[in-house]
Amino acid sequence: MIQRLQTVFLFLSIVVIGAYLMLPAIVTTGADFNQVSQGYAVKERMTTSFGVYFFYFNAILLGTAMGLSLTSILLYKWRKVQQVVVLLAIPFVVSALSFTIYKWQTISSLYVNQRLIILDIYFTPWNFLLVLAILLQILAFMYIRKDEALIKSLDRLR
Repeated sequence: MIQRLQTVFLFLSIVVIGAYLMLPAIVTTGADFNQVSQGYAVKERMTTSFGVYFFYFNAILLGTAMGLSLTSILLYKWRKVQQVVVLLAIPFVVSALSFTIYKWQTISSLYVNQRLIILDIYFTPWNFLLVLAILLQILAFMYIRKDEALIKSLDRLR
């Protein structure tokens, strides 16, 4: 039997986030245009005097959440710190989901060769994997707290 179930939840959260990064998040279609954006490719474009830069916010936010979850798995001896790290990972996943929804809402048309193309934008069901990742993080936090309470009760018996 697995003694530390929160490790399984954190590992599943890492796997779910990794799967989301490879699956399509936004599908954009038009008359002469078809584009599928994977989870990592949801980006923001910024034009400066030096050129055009793309910031892959989802890749940064979800990579940070995956790193924090892995760090939390490795902090199994320090449960209080582990709780804090798990709670720090949740806002990164929520921010990535919010950014994906923002990009889905703001893309409506595109200029190709000085011609305006009206687009149909689809929010794929794979985006709900981030909701599952958030739930797995919350479950891991609850089990870490439960484990801490068990340790305190055993210390009280000694």
